[in-house]
Amino acid sequence: MKVVLIKPYWQVEGLKVTPPLGLISLAAYLRERMKPAPDLIVLDQAALRMSVGRIEEFLKRERPDAIGITGLTFEAPAIKALAALSKRVLPETALMVGGPHATVFFDHLLENTRADMAVLGEGEVTFLELIERIREGKDWKDVPGIAYRAGDGTIAKNPAPPPIEDLDSLPLPAWDLIDLPRYSKFSEMNNILKGWPYMFIFTSRACPYGCIYCHQVFGKRFRARSVESTLEEIRRLVRDHGVKEIQIIDDIFNWDVDRAKEICRGIIREGIKIGISFPNGIRGDRLDGELIELLARAGCYSMTFAVETATPRLQQMLRKFADLDKIGWAITKAYDEGIIPMGFYMLGFPTETREEMEETIRFACRSKMLKVGFFLVVPFPRTRLFDLFRETYPDDFKLDDFNLDNMRYFTADSFYQRVTGIDLVSVLRNAYRRFYLDPGRLVNIFTRFPWNRHLLRSMYRAFPTTLAGGYKIGEWRSRLTRRRLGMEVKER
Repeated sequence: MKVVLIKPYWQVEGLKVTPPLGLISLAAYLRERMKPAPDLIVLDQAALRMSVGRIEEFLKRERPDAIGITGLTFEAPAIKALAALSKRVLPETALMVGGPHATVFFDHLLENTRADMAVLGEGEVTFLELIERIREGKDWKDVPGIAYRAGDGTIAKNPAPPPIEDLDSLPLPAWDLIDLPRYSKFSEMNNILKGWPYMFIFTSRACPYGCIYCHQVFGKRFRARSVESTLEEIRRLVRDHGVKEIQIIDDIFNWDVDRAKEICRGIIREGIKIGISFPNGIRGDRLDGELIELLARAGCYSMTFAVETATPRLQQMLRKFADLDKIGWAITKAYDEGIIPMGFYMLGFPTETREEMEETIRFACRSKMLKVGFFLVVPFPRTRLFDLFRETYPDDFKLDDFNLDNMRYFTADSFYQRVTGIDLVSVLRNAYRRFYLDPGRLVNIFTRFPWNRHLLRSMYRAFPTTLAGGYKIGEWRSRLTRRRLGMEVKER
């Protein structure tokens, strides 16, 4: 049996090409649990620079028995285009969609594509059972954890299987299915690299917090791999694949502080030479001095603090409940330990005032952070944040403004700006200028950042898009790239 797994490409906010960790993890699980193991192929459209035409030729040549397409919500147009292409070329081949977008918006995808099913949430158990049923020619519509079109045209959704409790039981990702060094050629999630090749790792799943802007694809109950399992993955990456940096992308790596410390102690004890970064963020108010010191000794050189807002009122409204004083202390402590502190902030929450935005910008500028991302708030459907915007601005709220085929993480067209008249793009541009044009910060950036092509590329992209032209230049570049990859196609 032959299975093709595709990560599509739909660039909308700067070229970010990152390893398809979800797909190679699914592939590893199939290899281990399915005998004989299927022939597995992973296509990362961006990394391989594959146009739609090349993917069509590939499918015609290989004729797989099953095709799986994953993606995030901003990649919805690409998911739909590739689903249409797959069914046009191989109408009888089982086609499934999965990943974060399919988990939350499965009905949207099934209504707008000819995909046979959507795999929801944690995919390993569900995907294995689906592939086994397809291989044996059996009916698959009772498989737990899927959604599909029922006979009457409605969308049916099966109950989810229990969450995987023992994450150590999962095999290590099938790194051999991708060209791992290739990813170091592109701008990546952290925007800077100390060493390459690099690789993503997950050491835990889920987050117990209830932030209202999050879809919580893995649920709310924190589940973690053991210290030894995590160390073994790092050993294998370093020894067998020459990896020089790991990017830990857990939702909340330091929920279990003692476990986080033991992972660091293991790296130090074994003398593993590795750079460590946290591009997806780390919970700043769950860091203590000892953990920060251990992270620095273990090789951590950059750490992102997802502050979001520096106003206590909005922290309560967002249900993030972050201790801002402790986060400020942790930023300074990380800086003092030689770690590059980075930050995420959001501007334009419902009911947020200009004074509260100023408080957030001032917090960032007064901190020891050396790199920030200021984001305009985008209320994604099926979040509590979306509902809160609708409740706060009922007369201006139109569902057509939130077309899933046009959702962006970076946008110059903010709903908050439209309903309040506050020019958020100017606020954001001013925030970037105040942050980066501080002479002391500039000196620290030039002396503490790892100087290499990745930093220079990041600076090249940052200056015109954030300091001068807002997001418009980034969107213009994105259209050019999509056209070059042949992604400007209609469903057929």
